[in-house]
Amino acid sequence: MGSVTRLVLAAATAGGGRGGGGIYLPDKPNCPVSQGGGDRIPLFPGENRDSVAVATLRTMVKCGMTKYVEVLLQSGPIRLFRPAEKSKSPVSAVWQPWAATGSPYFPRKNPSPSPPKNGCHRSRPLTVVATPDENGSTNRDNGSKKSRENGGVHVFWAYPTSWQFSRVLGKLPAMRSILVTGAAGFIGSNFVRLLVNRREAVKLLALDKLTYAGNLANIGDLLKSHADQLAFAKADICDADEIHRLWELHKITEVVHFAAESHVDRSILGSGPFIQTNVVGTQVLLDAAKAHNVQKFLQVSTDEVYGTLPEDKPEEKFTEETPLQPNSPYSASKAAGDCLVRSYFHTFGLPVLTTRCSNNYGPYHFPEKLIPLFVTNLMEGKKVPLYGDGMNIRDWLYVEDHCEAIWTVLNKGRFGEVYNIGGNNEITNRKITETLIREMGRKWDDSVQYVKDRPGHDRRYAIDAGKIKRELGWEPKHRFDEAIKTTIQWYRDHQDWWRNIKSGEYLKYYQQQYAGR
Repeated sequence: MGSVTRLVLAAATAGGGRGGGGIYLPDKPNCPVSQGGGDRIPLFPGENRDSVAVATLRTMVKCGMTKYVEVLLQSGPIRLFRPAEKSKSPVSAVWQPWAATGSPYFPRKNPSPSPPKNGCHRSRPLTVVATPDENGSTNRDNGSKKSRENGGVHVFWAYPTSWQFSRVLGKLPAMRSILVTGAAGFIGSNFVRLLVNRREAVKLLALDKLTYAGNLANIGDLLKSHADQLAFAKADICDADEIHRLWELHKITEVVHFAAESHVDRSILGSGPFIQTNVVGTQVLLDAAKAHNVQKFLQVSTDEVYGTLPEDKPEEKFTEETPLQPNSPYSASKAAGDCLVRSYFHTFGLPVLTTRCSNNYGPYHFPEKLIPLFVTNLMEGKKVPLYGDGMNIRDWLYVEDHCEAIWTVLNKGRFGEVYNIGGNNEITNRKITETLIREMGRKWDDSVQYVKDRPGHDRRYAIDAGKIKRELGWEPKHRFDEAIKTTIQWYRDHQDWWRNIKSGEYLKYYQQQYAGR
């Protein structure tokens, strides 16, 4: 059996044929995973891909196929490696990074003098893992005859994907460890569920202060069933000492920052908590990220930072270049946080990303926002409070689509960039109300209570999500007319969840917000 310093097996992009994902193995007698010289061992997205990868690695070792070493940084910033000295064997050679021209993960001022022959698209960087042959040269031709003759295990060019899998025998750089702030809230908990349920190769620290909108029940089942992957910490993002302690304890490599005070009406009643959490808390996290050399910091923001759009110009939408013109204490605090994130990129070179989404809906949504409030009120036989004339327009995005977009940006986005995320569903509040009443078998006159409009209420939001589609290939999958039915059914099936919330302090807030209006 060969000596192994580092051995990594990684899945590549999904697909069939020579361009599909997998590894190429040489012809080895009595080797159950070898299917003939250069044949592909597929590792596609599927329920058994992890076990296939592990079994393949173990068999490679048993068959003595560890003569060559593949090096791939697992699911983090993409690095390309090659031996520092061609004369040395792959096992004993010192491997050094080799940057590809145009890769967003390397400084543009220091491009490789010899970029890969296939190029490197800036928004979707290519990964190459090339196995040296007997003479120390590197073959990058998929399944080439030379590679097979020299007995190299050849892993080819591939786009990095969210399900990229790697397993190690021996020493390997630490697994991605992601700090998810606001992880017990609406979108944060759905993001954690997405990664855990898909068995992404990451460790997660779910952090939440557990204020009124943070509910540990949102991820409680996962904390029990996936304790090896998911940990929880009750903490305040404004507590710098605790943030640093947790960072060191869990060896955080990336941050996805959801934690925020997010309800406009509450910000009108009192803006102090919004400034503290959305501005000061973000600053504390950025300082910690800088101190610990974080690999990625993703700020989850909102389209409300752009202000409002004219109702009579439906062709106008928010783009990433739209000036920030927040109109509420909430949106102003988020805009301030976004500006801080931008400043840490330009001043300190911190690897930051920012996403700005439209209105979300879906499971685990706290019942102070329009859709969950209206659905649960109708289930309780109460009227729904409709602001003004009900003609305010919002772009509605299913939360699972939003989480997919965030994961896409985290893995493929360019540092320092903003990505708008929208659902392509511009609907008035009145139309939303009509849909919910119809789906729940109620009548308008018995179900709607018009209330005085909110101060400074933006009339129209609309997202242009063209950039994320062009550069990263993301677009929403769920249609509103179907996803809203799924959402309603979730609240029917989880009445204990929302009934426990709509009691106590919530009732005091509801009375203060809507009484006399």
